[in-house]
Amino acid sequence: MATERSELFTALPVSAVALAVDVALLHALVAVFGWHYLLAGSVGFTAGVAVNYLLSIRYVFRYRRVESAAREFVIFAIVGVAGLALNAAVLALFVDGFGQHYLFAKAVAAGASFLFNFGVRRQLLFRPTQKDSR
Repeated sequence: MATERSELFTALPVSAVALAVDVALLHALVAVFGWHYLLAGSVGFTAGVAVNYLLSIRYVFRYRRVESAAREFVIFAIVGVAGLALNAAVLALFVDGFGQHYLFAKAVAAGASFLFNFGVRRQLLFRPTQKDSR
C-alpha cells in the first residue's frame, strides 16, 4: 500500500508534464491551426501518453510485470486508447452537452483519465508479483 501511494504521488508530476504536452498541443491545434477540438484532443492525448510512458518507467513505477518492453508499451498504449475514449467522451459531454469551454472540459477529462490510466496500468503492468514480495 505504501508503494502504491508513493507511486501515485510520483505519478502526479509525471502526469502533469504529460498533460502539459497534451494541453499545449490541443490548444495550439485548435487556436492556431483551426482543428476540431476532438481531433486536436486525440493528437494531444496521444503525445501525452508517449511522454507519460517514458517518464513512468523511469521515475514512477518500481515493479514491472512484463519482461518485454515492446509488449509492455503495447499494453500501456491499449490502456491509453481506453483513456483516450474516456477523454473524448468527457470533452464531448462538457463542450457539446454542457456548453463549456474546451480547456475547462480538458481539465475534467484529465482528472478522469489520470485516475483511470494510473489504476489500470498499475494493476496490469506495474504492481509487484509474488516473487517481488518475498
